[in-house]
Amino acid sequence: MATGVQNIFSGERYGRMVEEDGHMKNENVRAGVELLFIKNEKSRGTAACKAGCEWRLHASLVMGGPTFQVKTLTGKHSCVRATTNKFATYKYLAKRIEMIVIENPSILVEKLRRTIIRKCRVEVNKYKVYRAKKAALEKLKGLDGCFLKTTYGGQLLVAVGRDGNENIFPISMAVVQVENYDNWRWFINELLEDIGEGRWTFITDRQKRLLEALSELAPDCEHRFCLRHLYQNFSKKHPGVDLKGLLWGAANTTNKNDFTIWMKRIETADPKTSPDYETAAEWLSKIPPAHWARSHFPISSFCDFIVNNMTESFNSYILEARDMPIISMLEWIRTKLMIRIQVKKKGIEKYVGEVCPNIVKKSE
Repeated sequence: MATGVQNIFSGERYGRMVEEDGHMKNENVRAGVELLFIKNEKSRGTAACKAGCEWRLHASLVMGGPTFQVKTLTGKHSCVRATTNKFATYKYLAKRIEMIVIENPSILVEKLRRTIIRKCRVEVNKYKVYRAKKAALEKLKGLDGCFLKTTYGGQLLVAVGRDGNENIFPISMAVVQVENYDNWRWFINELLEDIGEGRWTFITDRQKRLLEALSELAPDCEHRFCLRHLYQNFSKKHPGVDLKGLLWGAANTTNKNDFTIWMKRIETADPKTSPDYETAAEWLSKIPPAHWARSHFPISSFCDFIVNNMTESFNSYILEARDMPIISMLEWIRTKLMIRIQVKKKGIEKYVGEVCPNIVKKSE
């Protein structure tokens, strides 16, 4: 049985004849033989077949460089091919599957195990494959900015709209190091250049730097606060099911007189108990109702949404990709969105009505 060892191979990492990613180790794992290293030094090494056959090899560095040259190779392997090999450690396997994990970090352990058996021709258990995958991911996460979820940070900025059938329609996305004024200003500026000036309605989660960028670049556009995010802040000081219902009632009504009635109910439900206590109504009065209550939206508005569930839906849609390396993540999202847009396009082309089907259902 031939071992597949070449006359010259590299030991660049430490100058030793066999390392985790060494050529000789890889070839012997694939060949199904296990070696006994009599010598494994920085400048020379000698190996023999552990099964006891006549195969023997001696190699040394060429001119003190990082490359080993086989000086002596005698005998042939007469032993039976082994399906396991001690050289196939989880670190060795991590090196072999690194590119696979880069392209598909969510790959299942069992599928990865079958790939290893096919590529490395060695039997391994699921636990070793799990450790190998974990080691490969940890190595990748050590690269600066490679992942969103690292000590280096990273944020995915997204603008999501709705199409005529009220399906989410992602418009723009970008990866930045941090959510600050400069990055939001750049993102909003690029977005407005693409979609043009118009009577747009922006719904945000009240991120301070985003508000500043929108106020500067889109002062004439309508700007609302997502009521779910607003309630999260509201409930920290004013918890309770009753106040929650009253807040949503005030936000949903389309009549200003009814809005006033709802606000009085909030005042009654949370009265002022001391001069220093800020009531729920006082807390809400600091936020202009035009940002969160339907009754105060301009009559020229084409949008009656009070929550930013479009972005939440998009986040759920791409959840699988968020643990990937950034380039792989963006490619995953791009591919999935291309398929989604095409499927929606073909579906609506078959529809014969003048008004989109989801709107018809709501009207009925």
